[in-house]
Amino acid sequence: MYETPDQRLVVAEGLAAMATTWPEGGEPAETVREHLIEKWQQLGTPANAFADAAEAVSRQPQPIDEPAEEAESLQAFQELLGLPNTEEQLLAALAARDLLQSLARDYS
Repeated sequence: MYETPDQRLVVAEGLAAMATTWPEGGEPAETVREHLIEKWQQLGTPANAFADAAEAVSRQPQPIDEPAEEAESLQAFQELLGLPNTEEQLLAALAARDLLQSLARDYS
């Protein structure tokens, strides 16, 4: 399926982004799993795609660690805009990595 290393990287980063952002948007874990499998199948079931995506999660930008005095103000804006807070972002990344590692085991 992969014709170039760049394509492999794009697939990994895309699956990683989906695995991270869908739960942040409120998608249940089982639905996210089904969506990821569907996308993988649409891509032609490339080998190692889920393992590569699990590794790509660690390369995603990390949430900004704000000083305590700024955290409350930032949190108010995040809530107003419906954005996940730092803890939720980190938990989403960990859950995404775990899910992708599980898919890698199941589909390798």
